[in-house]
Amino acid sequence: MMSFPPSLTRPARAVAVAALSGALCVGALGATTATAAAADPVAGARTSGDSLFPNVGNGGYDVQHYDLDIAWTPGAPVASASTIVATAKISATAAAPLSEFSLDFEGLTVDSITVDGAPATWERDIDAATTKYKLVVTPAEPVEGDFTAVVAYSGSPVAHIDPDGSREGWIAGDDGATAVNEPVGAMTWYPVNNSLKDKAKYDIKLTIPRLMDGESMAAASNGSLHSKTRNGALETWHWKQPNQMVPYLSMVSIGKYEVRESVIELESGTYRDWTFLDAAMTSSQRTTTLASLAQTQDIMRWMESKFGPYPGVATGAVVDRINVGYALETQDRSFYQNSVSKGTLIHEIAHQWFGNAVSPSDWSDLWLNEGMGDYAPRAYNYDTGATTTSPETSYYNSWNASAPTAGQWQVPLAGFTDPAILFDYVYGRGGMTFETLRTIVGDASWFEILRTWVAENNGSDASTADFVALANRISGTDVTPVLNPWLYGTAKPAWASKWNLSVASDSAGPLAPGDTVAHTLTAQNTGKVAIAGQTVTVDVADLVDDARLGTLPAELANLGGKLRWTIPATAAGQTATVTFPATVKEAASGGTVGISASTSALGSSCVTCSASTAIADQADAWTLGLSADPLPGAVDAGDEITYTVSARNTAVHALLGATAEIDLADVLDDASVVSLGAGLELDGTTLRWSVPRVASGQTARAEFTVEVESESGATLKVSAAPATAGGSGEPTLTHTVGLKPLSPAPVPVVSGTGRVGTVLTARAGTWPSGTALAFQWSVGGKVVPGATGATYRLTPRDVGRVVTVAVTGTKSGWAPVTKVSAPLKVAPGLLTRKPQPFHVGLPKVGRTLKVKAGTWDSGVKLSYRWYRGSKAIKGATKTSYKLKKADAGQRIRVKVTATKPGYATVVKYTPRTSRVLR
Repeated sequence: MMSFPPSLTRPARAVAVAALSGALCVGALGATTATAAAADPVAGARTSGDSLFPNVGNGGYDVQHYDLDIAWTPGAPVASASTIVATAKISATAAAPLSEFSLDFEGLTVDSITVDGAPATWERDIDAATTKYKLVVTPAEPVEGDFTAVVAYSGSPVAHIDPDGSREGWIAGDDGATAVNEPVGAMTWYPVNNSLKDKAKYDIKLTIPRLMDGESMAAASNGSLHSKTRNGALETWHWKQPNQMVPYLSMVSIGKYEVRESVIELESGTYRDWTFLDAAMTSSQRTTTLASLAQTQDIMRWMESKFGPYPGVATGAVVDRINVGYALETQDRSFYQNSVSKGTLIHEIAHQWFGNAVSPSDWSDLWLNEGMGDYAPRAYNYDTGATTTSPETSYYNSWNASAPTAGQWQVPLAGFTDPAILFDYVYGRGGMTFETLRTIVGDASWFEILRTWVAENNGSDASTADFVALANRISGTDVTPVLNPWLYGTAKPAWASKWNLSVASDSAGPLAPGDTVAHTLTAQNTGKVAIAGQTVTVDVADLVDDARLGTLPAELANLGGKLRWTIPATAAGQTATVTFPATVKEAASGGTVGISASTSALGSSCVTCSASTAIADQADAWTLGLSADPLPGAVDAGDEITYTVSARNTAVHALLGATAEIDLADVLDDASVVSLGAGLELDGTTLRWSVPRVASGQTARAEFTVEVESESGATLKVSAAPATAGGSGEPTLTHTVGLKPLSPAPVPVVSGTGRVGTVLTARAGTWPSGTALAFQWSVGGKVVPGATGATYRLTPRDVGRVVTVAVTGTKSGWAPVTKVSAPLKVAPGLLTRKPQPFHVGLPKVGRTLKVKAGTWDSGVKLSYRWYRGSKAIKGATKTSYKLKKADAGQRIRVKVTATKPGYATVVKYTPRTSRVLR
């Protein structure tokens, strides 16, 4: 909603309240007795729990769709004597049985009500003083799940007078009427679940005279114009709203309008624009309006770039000279009084995202709508160059000019309970609150919060708590310490600070041992108020590796590996700095001296968060070593030799970037490389080692393993040498190959079906005479304890796993050899006893059939499923089944399923019965 200046803002006026307080108006139909339901039916709640309007909205059901068919007949005079005859078809869903349910409906006469086609009784529970206008419906039978209520009604609609004295709902004019409904006015022209939490889709059909006083008439509403049908002197305008819409955003406007149709091209698609201009607009009003509306596409494109895709189905405007006192963001097509200014247009279009796509969960959350409606014009005009005043400056100036005693600070922005102040402070203070959030999280998180808010809640409602939780999630920090005073405080909140953090070094490097480098932290106050007391954490781990901290200024605290800077009081636009020195250690060589800074303070932004300066290289000195396991000497074919190459740093500084080369030419003639440790890379017959960083006096090591493959008597010689400056030592190691492996050594073959419950046999093949053979069975790559014979019986736990057998041949004077069979995947076992089940009993309704499954293998588990024809009978899973009326004329059979761990499942069906007798 966009209110006008004080002279036009929702004017208070005397309200003549009829003596209806607490009255019950009973419908014409007699009561009927409801059939007992499975669960005891209850009366639907006559509230939706709103904190400002506890008697508005209802519970127990959720409306899915409103189909409103309204025929309007002008009276004489039009403004006071016009009438409607209407039908509201309400499609809803009840989660539990309802003996009665209520709708909100003010004024007008209920002519009849049906629920699911059956006449229903009704009564009206009215207390105007507490905004209670209930139409309580008692259906002939309790409703549960989907149901449809049809209410026929008629009469002259009345305007609703809000607690702040303003008018809403059906507002009659000299040439028609307009219905605008914030917060509760929808109930003045159709029966409705007037709840923020119950959105629905709409079809709205408006039948009106085609002409009045010789001028064309038109009827506007939400969504897209589905059809326009003439019937003599009458014309029906059918509007469809396929998106979810909260009742207060529904709208109709009937009058002498110029109807303008166009399209709006957006990134998200092309949208139809239906705009209705009052034929009685003055020339000045028309000029202003057309100039503003011409900017609609640009405004919507800007909003898509900030808020995400346009959430509506169409767009447009309704401009009426009727006396309402405000503009309203009716869904898709906003309402404007008299004319459209640019600021109001931006405000109402912003509501299509904030308020329409995502509606507040409670009327005390209205700031989420109006705060963005207030913010968007300032942001758009600043971004497009229409003003040089940023939203931050604009809001700060408003905050600064507002005394602590001003009314907007005396009540909470969210969570208040007085409906008379609903629209008093949600605009400016709401916009300031949004700007505060932008200030403390930064633009990137701010716009991600807005886009995510719409994307995650489009078509639904959400609360202030939901918004704060999202802000915490997106920003990765807790914003409540700053936001809560703005949202819930009853005193003027502090304006949030904003500042940039940066880090710099006074040296471009490279640094030499003994050099001093100074680092400077800078906090630049980019906000509107002073900063003081915020803390910055400085990580100096990289610095203290190669340098020593000098004397620290008083405002820097040493926390061991980290420093903490407490920022002194710094005025807006000013800068605070702190500098600390460090001296490069004598042993430092290469690498860097660096720091990084961070802060968790809200409103901070890190411009340059780290600084790093290179250290010059010093001359290296290191010794290369080589060792082996087993020690140099005799090895056998198939043995593995693990070599360890080492580099000991004998310099005062760390060793960086050293390399060594290991010559494997002789080794690779008789062995193959099995594994290489970190930093080792084989290039042909040369193994290169990239030595890691080694501190002074320390030693680095790397391992590699080879497997001996050659015949007896072969020699394996390894030599190593430094490849970079400063290295010394050229060690050499030699091994000789021992015994030959036993040969021939055939691969064993496993025979058998491979199914659980059967036996596998290992056929070792022909080995040299005198060879002793040993067997070891493995399943799934793991040795089976005790399975060391030539046979192995498969168990249920083996199913689906791979079985192998290793055969090891040993013979004196020869190296033992182990051969492993090809893997065999274990299949499920097969049941041996699979009897044909049958059923007994007379196939007649009311009789019980039993199934006889027969005798199966031991350990078999049987399950049952009864079928009626080819369809499974719900819940019929036992060995007997009592025939029901639904079985009459059908043929029954039973599916018996036999399962046993490790065995294939068997399914058997009984023969079908003869057709079941009644």
